[in-house]
Amino acid sequence: VELQTRSLPKGRLAAEGDGLRLIRPDVPPLRTSAQIVGVGAATRLLAVSERFDRPIDCLLQLPSVTGQEVLCATPSGVRDASETVGGSVAQGAARPGLAARLLREWRRFRYRRQVRRLAHKAARRADQRV
Repeated sequence: VELQTRSLPKGRLAAEGDGLRLIRPDVPPLRTSAQIVGVGAATRLLAVSERFDRPIDCLLQLPSVTGQEVLCATPSGVRDASETVGGSVAQGAARPGLAARLLREWRRFRYRRQVRRLAHKAARRADQRV
């Protein structure tokens, strides 16, 4: 279960109760402020990440690879204090030049497009199994 500080992406209601909702996003969010990972999910994630090559939130963006469903809780109860403390580690680094920033944004666009495509593909496969 992802706990976001940003607005939630589009998705379907998975569960609701006591003023809380669990949303099954159409496309997993590309940033996670906090998360709850159960033992079963952790076991599945460890099985597909024998070689550790990315942070867990990036791995969770790939349900077609992990087979792990992503849910988002709202309200999350989490707030972002990075601005209060001077920004995140990534934001504190020296500013790259224009060419480096453009290349980074292009790569980010391609990555997000691929995540969206794979998420839709995984959702179609899951719908076919039901």
